[in-house]
Amino acid sequence: MKLNNNKVFTVVISIWVLITLIRIVFHQPWYDEAHAWSIARELSFIDIIGQMKYEGHTFVWYLLLMPFAKLNLWYPYSMTVMNWLFAFLAVVLMWKRAPLNPVTKSLITFSVPFFVVYPIVARCYAIGVLMLFVLADLYKSRLKHPIIYSLCIFICANTSVMALFGAFVFGLYFAYDLIKSAMKNDVSPKDFRLSFVILGLCAVMILWQLGGSNSEYLVASHDFLKFFTQCYFHSGIVTTVLTTTGMLGMFFVLPVYFYRSKRVFFFYLFNIFSLLFVFIFLYCGYIHHYSFLWVYAIVSFWLMKNFDTEDCRLAKVSEIFISVLFFGLIFNSYGSLKDYFSEIPKNLAELIVEDSRLNSSRVIMINLFDKNLLPYLYDKNIEFWDFCSNAPVNFDASTGRTPICKADYVDFYPEYVEKVLSKDKENFIIFRNKSLGDVGEAFGYSNKNSYIYLNLYKRVKNVYSIYKITVSDKEITNGN
Repeated sequence: MKLNNNKVFTVVISIWVLITLIRIVFHQPWYDEAHAWSIARELSFIDIIGQMKYEGHTFVWYLLLMPFAKLNLWYPYSMTVMNWLFAFLAVVLMWKRAPLNPVTKSLITFSVPFFVVYPIVARCYAIGVLMLFVLADLYKSRLKHPIIYSLCIFICANTSVMALFGAFVFGLYFAYDLIKSAMKNDVSPKDFRLSFVILGLCAVMILWQLGGSNSEYLVASHDFLKFFTQCYFHSGIVTTVLTTTGMLGMFFVLPVYFYRSKRVFFFYLFNIFSLLFVFIFLYCGYIHHYSFLWVYAIVSFWLMKNFDTEDCRLAKVSEIFISVLFFGLIFNSYGSLKDYFSEIPKNLAELIVEDSRLNSSRVIMINLFDKNLLPYLYDKNIEFWDFCSNAPVNFDASTGRTPICKADYVDFYPEYVEKVLSKDKENFIIFRNKSLGDVGEAFGYSNKNSYIYLNLYKRVKNVYSIYKITVSDKEITNGN
């Protein structure tokens, strides 16, 4: 029996909306989400552009956050709901316009990228996926509405590096076709000029943001295979077989089908190998980055239908491999997401605010990622200091990249503890439990003629431990 696309869409999208909305209600932003909010709050637009070379992204998401962040409005829901809307529109557009059957669309909708990562984690990626889908859908009518299409390329390129690769190829094709059409007088001079102004401005903005990116921040590329394997090959034999089969089809079957159109073939290979180059040589990435490999498979198949209108067997085989891939992606990444969603900044922030000893003390952070507390505490006048920089905590991406702080807490230098301590307040330090090992409730260090002791004060949902710091010129038995 042939599936009714509209009925399946109504059921699937209703389930998707219900569950993803519940998830964002209970989601507490992790570091990268809070970090983007802090940048949007603290910097001007020009400063944000300059900051992008350290972020490895482009400015659109930060620009969208600015009015909410600068007014400190409804954190985190102004951010998470806006991101959710982009993910929702991407899924709806795929259902309404993508040349895929309802089964394939359903598997994509409930896969980890589209059901867990992009709608829940409020970053720049959902809007990038949406814009890639828009560019694929408008491809046939690009010369009828050249200004709109050039604006879509501009927005897509300025969402993230992951989407920039696709926007670059779309821009190349569009510029070439625009010149050919102008020579035949099929495009008005006004549309031609304005479209190229937009494309030129896009190129200038990208060079301004990413030109001279600091390689210090392109780290851990050697961990790509480890992270990629953790994300996709740890959830049982059946899921692994499905995912492996889908990936083999993506790398060996889809290119054969796409070769029927040289444009789609180049688009697909350029984006896949550009992403792999980044992951292998520049930045190891994680699941929200790797998912763009699968997004480009969808976009390329979508584009292919603009060139290949035949109902050929190879197209059906290619779609089967896409379905198998996303079937595997429904299950195989949940285990790797345990830490991805385990941060609890709101709970920790509330504890600090409500605890009279903590909110009147100096609280020291040793982990860069604990800055996800900041958006909850902007107006609380609580003294937070960064162990690495020996300065009040701010959003700075470079904090935590110093040689002092590349190691876990067991290797930090005692002399730096004393430098960051307040002389007229109690001092506490925040640790993540997974970094603590077996130290228990108390431990200490000696530093020249003084002793530094850390005694457990409170634990927060078994994720964080807060220790009271004591400095003495005498050794204290058992650290008490």
